[in-house]
Amino acid sequence: MAHYIIRRVTGAQGQLLFKGIPFGYFDRSGHIPIWNVINIMRDTFNCVYNHGYIDHARLTENKTLFAVRLRYLATEDFHAKAAIFYPISFDCKTVLKSVGQSSFVDSVNMTEKETGTVFAKLMCKFIPICNDTKKPVPLPDWFVGKFSIHNADQDVDKLGKESPMIVPKQVFSHKLQTRHGDLDTNGHIPTQEYFRFCMEGAMEASKSGFYRQFVSEIWLFPVLEADVTLLGQSFEKTELTIFTWQCESNAAKIYFVIMGGNDRISECSFLFGEEKLKPISFKL
Repeated sequence: MAHYIIRRVTGAQGQLLFKGIPFGYFDRSGHIPIWNVINIMRDTFNCVYNHGYIDHARLTENKTLFAVRLRYLATEDFHAKAAIFYPISFDCKTVLKSVGQSSFVDSVNMTEKETGTVFAKLMCKFIPICNDTKKPVPLPDWFVGKFSIHNADQDVDKLGKESPMIVPKQVFSHKLQTRHGDLDTNGHIPTQEYFRFCMEGAMEASKSGFYRQFVSEIWLFPVLEADVTLLGQSFEKTELTIFTWQCESNAAKIYFVIMGGNDRISECSFLFGEEKLKPISFKL
């Protein structure tokens, strides 16, 4: 049975009502980790795409959309309520924010159904990739002409191109190998997995005592902000190295660079909350 109801889908807006969170989205704390919040938002995109949102079927003829930048915001209240056995319902609304010649910015807002309180926000910058050449291509003229009327949101400026992260000399490094089960239907590692990889690196750094805060239980502190730039792709059985370090002025802000050999795959920053989540124990 589907755990969502489609409320509305138009050319540039979509809205779904989620009635609870699937058990498989909770981690060992009994709460939902950031990568599975991204999964819910991805589910929202995929559902509205299949119902005509942004003329997705026409847009992706011989093309694949690739996310190159993501900015995520969430509240501590959301992470406290997004817990196993908690009867939570929320709306996810997609709104096309901006259309350029070679990219567009889309968004998802998650709000509590009963109160209308904003739980989380995600903004994504997408570029089309040609399936034959595997290279970026301009957006079709018909798409730009139809949807460029939505170029009015000031927040879009935050998804501009960032300067490359400078990796300091003192970092913690963690290696992992991608698995067949990590792949999506396009045959590569999907965006949300990089959030998980970063968190795995953070947990290893925390347990080793590398961070000056978050000793051993960093997984109990929710990620309230994330800024991710995707620079490349990785595939099955790729060895990745995650470099991580803390912001000098704010111990709650942690940086990550993911490398695949000599190629920089992703750059990311997480801002962790101050309140530790209470683990929820249960027996199956």
